[in-house]
This record gives sequence, C-alpha cells and structure tokens, in this order.
Amino acid sequence: MGDTLTKSGEIVNPFNAIKHVSEEYKEFVCQQKGKRYYTRLYLTTSRSYKEYIVDSNISDSSRTIIVCIAMPRFIWICETIAEEDIMKEIQQTPLNSICIFDATECDDSYNYLLMAKTRTHLLVPTTDSICSKKKKYSIYETNEEILYPFNNNLKGEHTQWKN
Repeated sequence: MGDTLTKSGEIVNPFNAIKHVSEEYKEFVCQQKGKRYYTRLYLTTSRSYKEYIVDSNISDSSRTIIVCIAMPRFIWICETIAEEDIMKEIQQTPLNSICIFDATECDDSYNYLLMAKTRTHLLVPTTDSICSKKKKYSIYETNEEILYPFNNNLKGEHTQWKN
C-alpha cells in the first residue's frame, strides 16, 4: 500500500470502478436501470468505519467478513441511495450500496476497490489475488441487509466541520 493519501475524490472515480466490477461479475448489481441514485463519497479511517460495521444490524457472517478485510488507515467510502428511498432524516435513509476504496493507492487497474456491498450481495477480494496484478473477487449472497449512512467522516478544513 502506498504512503501518500489520495485527497481528491475525482481520482477515486467510484463509478468506473463499479462499472468495471459489474461487467466482470454479472451477478453483482449496484444500480438498477431506470432508477435515479444519489452518491456520497467521503474520506474516513478504516478503524472508525469498522466500528460502525460492528455496531450495525447486518448478519454476523457479513460483519465478520467486512471487519476482517485488510484496509489501510484511510479509506474512501462511496454510498449510493436510490432517490425513492430518501427520507427526511438522512440517518434513516437505507443505502442501496456501499463501496470501500483504498485512499492510499488509486490506479487504472481498479485494485483500490477493497469491498462492495449491496443489500443482497457482498463482494470482497480473494486471498489469492494478493500475488496477481489484478485483484480477483468473491461474491457472497446475503439475506436482505440494510445499512444506513455513516456519519463519522474525517473532520477537517476540507469538510468545513464544526462541532
């Protein structure tokens, strides 16, 4: 993993990464055609995000898989919300999908995708992909699992955060 932090969300380009993965893994569908989606891309630490996953209401097996994924200190999170699901209180809005990207390594190979989760599928790198130049992923089918927006992204001047 790289030593520098990718500070620009444009470099991450989550849409191309997800498109690339969806083309290769046909059963993994993040967005349905004909629906409008909103996305939220933010930087956080893997530690705080894993704490959020531990406290979530997803299954023990999904929770264990996500928490055990090797992640760098800083990660980009891309949350997707279907327009029809948006609630008045954002924290009550169910997410359609979540993708986690390595914030220290972004390149054209899409190897910076660490995990992707829809309500019914979980996509994670396989252990044998470490030695190859291109990551390979495993897809796990899950029961309907709903996560809600994470609210502990990094605080700093770039977010205009005020307590």
